[in-house]
Amino acid sequence: MKIKDLPKYPHAGHRQRLRIRFLQSGLDGFLDYEIVELLLTLGTPRQDCKQRAKQVIKKFGGLRGAFDATIEDLQQIKRKAT
Repeated sequence: MKIKDLPKYPHAGHRQRLRIRFLQSGLDGFLDYEIVELLLTLGTPRQDCKQRAKQVIKKFGGLRGAFDATIEDLQQIKRKAT
């Protein structure tokens, strides 16, 4: 697939590159926020997930803290208006 064939929304190319990188090498070489970002892209259409992923990692002190957080705690991370 080529970039020009991706859906026409601002972050489509970035999401596709993130997914390709994951498919090619798994999570090796991913930063903690990139793992959260990849997961967020699965359920967040047409929004930039990078900043929210960085907020999650910062708030919970890393990937382990993010995975151990409650749903209520995670819902406190606000979406940035696009």
